[in-house]
Amino acid sequence: MKIDTSFLNNDPLKALDSLKANQSPKLINSNDKAFEGVLNAASSLFEETNAYQKKYDNLQTDFVSGKSDDLIALTMASTRASSSLQFTTQVTGKVVQAYQEIMRIQM
Repeated sequence: MKIDTSFLNNDPLKALDSLKANQSPKLINSNDKAFEGVLNAASSLFEETNAYQKKYDNLQTDFVSGKSDDLIALTMASTRASSSLQFTTQVTGKVVQAYQEIMRIQM
């Protein structure tokens, strides 16, 4: 969304007068493509995190059952899954904080 700043002419006194007259800046709806991009990025982040977790689960099952003895791959997959989950949790927390901040804005 873009903020209409046309009320902020070159003359600061006119801008102050318009604000005193209780004229708030108008929000202009831009294309929803920016929001759609954020949702697509979040969706791909969740899918990637899920894929890392599934890969770790498969390697762990293979290691425990004796089908594989590659402890290094298991450790790397565990670290990658854990890091990805922590990152996803942090991003989700920041998105929730941003949403709450937006909801506090008074128009």
